[in-house]
Amino acid sequence: MVILKLGLIRLVFHAIKANLASVAWNNNYSRYKLAYPFFDHDIVYIPQWDMFANPTDPATAFGKMDDALHSKFVLVMGEHSYTRWTQAEDYIAKRYIQNYEEQVVVNKAKKSALHELEFSVKGKGTIKLTDSLSSYVRRSLMYINHFQALAEREMSGSNYPGSATFKPTNPYKIYQPFNVDATFSSKIGNGANGIAMRIPEGLDYYPASLLSGVVSEKSRKYSIVVGAKTLVYNYKLHAPAGFHWKGVPKNHRFVNMAGSYTSYYRLQGNTIIVNRIMAIKQTVYSAKEFPALKTLVQNGLDDMQQSVMLSNPSLPGSVCPN
Repeated sequence: MVILKLGLIRLVFHAIKANLASVAWNNNYSRYKLAYPFFDHDIVYIPQWDMFANPTDPATAFGKMDDALHSKFVLVMGEHSYTRWTQAEDYIAKRYIQNYEEQVVVNKAKKSALHELEFSVKGKGTIKLTDSLSSYVRRSLMYINHFQALAEREMSGSNYPGSATFKPTNPYKIYQPFNVDATFSSKIGNGANGIAMRIPEGLDYYPASLLSGVVSEKSRKYSIVVGAKTLVYNYKLHAPAGFHWKGVPKNHRFVNMAGSYTSYYRLQGNTIIVNRIMAIKQTVYSAKEFPALKTLVQNGLDDMQQSVMLSNPSLPGSVCPN
């Protein structure tokens, strides 16, 4: 409360009128007005800019807010108090962007009587998060001293687990864009003259697989909170010397009221270029809207399971799918 009052004093000093506003800072959403006892946090409303701000959050810049404060019912206090809603999230501007360069590596398999080859992948790239998405990540990193342990934990959830490094920008510099530089190394599997593999996800701080719980539910009686966002995954997967990609998956496009999913696959020389975009339009979906959300997520996750085939025709044997 002291920090909040200091923030109000600074605004008044600059002749900017501001009011306290009570809100529920959690993942409980309602499309209906809530009674005052449900409020557990105070933020600031600036009428002349029609802006809400959360001065007590060390992980967000002025005028930006955490995911859990968007689309919330608030009580704005003053001589004539009134109620309204905080600004809705812009799913297009709220982005998670992952860019990876990946190189498939081939070595002679150890302890193999069949003279198999061992396939692995090494990758490096950058993860970018826009303001409202980065606030949660910034806040969590402010209390972590060993980023390596975090990298290993995040990598364990990848479609090909392995080792990784994780170097974020300073989480305390809230007016600078938040990025993560990452490297990773994963084993794919063994094969005689090639292998079938999915596109390696690498170190993924916001994997689409987090939405798999949506698919596992048959139906819902209540609303579900997923957060409006656009997830962008870009990959360049390079084949090793002497090996070639045998075609690429078909492009996929799906759109419904819940959002959209688009994927593009193309072969450029010995490199597969992949672009995947999943756009979730709303923070909350009602029980009636849930089937549309489930169909959207299922389309995306199914597409991400597609395999690509790597082979070397000059080697004897057959491809061993992974």
